Parts: sequence; structure tokens; C-alpha cells
Amino acid sequence: MQKPTSLQRAEIEQKLRDCTLEGYITGMDRSKDWLDSLSAHIYAGTFDAPEYGLCKRSMDSGGGFSIFRNNVGRKGICKICMRKLMRNLSSN
Repeated sequence: MQKPTSLQRAEIEQKLRDCTLEGYITGMDRSKDWLDSLSAHIYAGTFDAPEYGLCKRSMDSGGGFSIFRNNVGRKGICKICMRKLMRNLSSN
């Protein structure tokens, strides 16, 4: 598998921001001070029924999550989530 180019990453990130990437959404943790959150995480599922986060940091200590949907932090999207998403998309 080839490493994704920065152009591919930018296209995927834009699709996430525009809510046009089917099966995945972005969100920021509501349990923390979300204004200070630097990056958003990617969740499999839809806005009505998010299923799970793509990295450990996207879940709270109890294994659940409470998120502001369709938000992207000041530093963009979590690199770990983006890497896993790229891997998932390339395997389909």
C-alpha cells in the first residue's frame, strides 16, 4: 500500500468538512473544554448514529463518547484518525 499524498489527505479532509464522505463524520469531545481542543477526531457512522472513534483519544475513559458533530479543531483532524481512515478507504 502506498503512502497517501498530501493532496489525497487534503481532498479527504475537505470531504469530511463538507460532510460528503459517506460513512464517516468528524467530532470534538464535549466532555472537555472544547474551545481548547486542538484537533477533531473521525467517527465511523452517521450524524444520527455515530458508531465508534478511529483512535483511543476519540473515546472517553468509559469507552463511550459525547461529541460536537461536524466540528474540526484549530489543528485540523487527528493524524491517527486520518491515517486509519486513509487505510480503510484504500482497502475498499
